Amino acid sequence: MGFAPKAFDAPPAESWVVQRPWWASCLAWGLGAAAVICLAYASFLLLAPALFVVWRWRAHPRLGLFPPIGLLYAHHQGDWEFVQDRKGRLLVLHQVWPGPFWTTLRFGDPPSSHQKDGMLELTLWKSTVMPQAWRRLQILAARQLIRAGQQATGALR
Repeated sequence: MGFAPKAFDAPPAESWVVQRPWWASCLAWGLGAAAVICLAYASFLLLAPALFVVWRWRAHPRLGLFPPIGLLYAHHQGDWEFVQDRKGRLLVLHQVWPGPFWTTLRFGDPPSSHQKDGMLELTLWKSTVMPQAWRRLQILAARQLIRAGQQATGALR
């Protein structure tokens, strides 16, 4: 993690690697291989186009067999940042969906807080994070949502 975000002077309080878990990658590769085998069985002439499609599919930014890895940072001020391909994006946490083996976080851009076009949903898998970092993520997300709820309640009074 040699890359430090440039948006803040102080180093981040916490960071998490956002990546696809190994079992999901195996499932994607298995589905790709099954599709190629089925097309080759139907007609040997379809083997080359099927291999080409799988070759192009491997690098797709969202559905690819090798998805890009990003880093999620939580800063001391309560700000969040997502860095992918050395491009940082400042975020505001809006919602958390905890699961037994994953946590999905919904973020928005700071200026357009609740507009859908600036939304980003990240799912962090428990199997890809160290246990202490997993607990810290749960605590930070819960604290920030409680603060946001208190600020919204105070603004309505």
